[in-house]
Amino acid sequence: MRHFAEQFENYVEINFEENERYQVIFDRNFDVRRILTALELEAGKRILPGKTLLFLDEIQTCPRAITALRYFYEELPELHVIAAGSLLEILLNGKRRKDKLNFPVGRVRSMFLYPLSFSEFLRGTGNEMLCDYLNRGNEKPPSTHERLLEIFKSFLVIGGMPEAVSAFMGTGSILECQKVHRDIVMNFMDDFQKYDSPVPPDVLKRVFDFAVYHVCSQVKSSSAVEGISAYIFNESVDMLHRAGLIHPVKASSCDVIPLGSASKETNKKIASV
Repeated sequence: MRHFAEQFENYVEINFEENERYQVIFDRNFDVRRILTALELEAGKRILPGKTLLFLDEIQTCPRAITALRYFYEELPELHVIAAGSLLEILLNGKRRKDKLNFPVGRVRSMFLYPLSFSEFLRGTGNEMLCDYLNRGNEKPPSTHERLLEIFKSFLVIGGMPEAVSAFMGTGSILECQKVHRDIVMNFMDDFQKYDSPVPPDVLKRVFDFAVYHVCSQVKSSSAVEGISAYIFNESVDMLHRAGLIHPVKASSCDVIPLGSASKETNKKIASV
């Protein structure tokens, strides 16, 4: 966001998690002018429509700010606003929320950031020429093929999380990458406590922990995690999938397209995203 903001005259970053006073600003009403004035005073920076990029970070901690995006769009369309947050799907699908969250359908363009693909990994690790050659699709000389296989094996261990790739590039240590992986997994699991999801946080943790240690293993919902019914397990998998943390691959007995027409809900493999 900060790199993208270089094309604007000024940039204002609001982090709802670091400063809870920002959340209070949205409690009163959705008067856009009032909100902008309050944000300016709290941030100490001017917010000028047409000239400012306003970045609302960790917006999942302030649900009313999500609703306010509609009013920014309708009443002040010349203001450039970007919002970002983690595990938003868990928040948006909470069934026990006291206050209904009104998501601004049709007023927000959603974009999703995924881990690096293998091509992006090649470019990120200084192998641009190999990446270009790989994407040509022609037959590779044995030496090039072996080199790509070697890097791909490293990619399977390092993964595509930018921080883990950065740690590897800086230290060359797989152990440092594993530390990053553990931190990311633990941070996600800790975040489950913050959301009012239809599945209890401790159950989400158990299912997510199961998914981490059973990547690409065949799973039967009824017997995957002891003490968790097939229905709750599938609800948890669906929630984690929509949050972008795992990707279930369902078994199918279909031999024609679409394969999903004969997919089995209770028999699947789970892949980490």
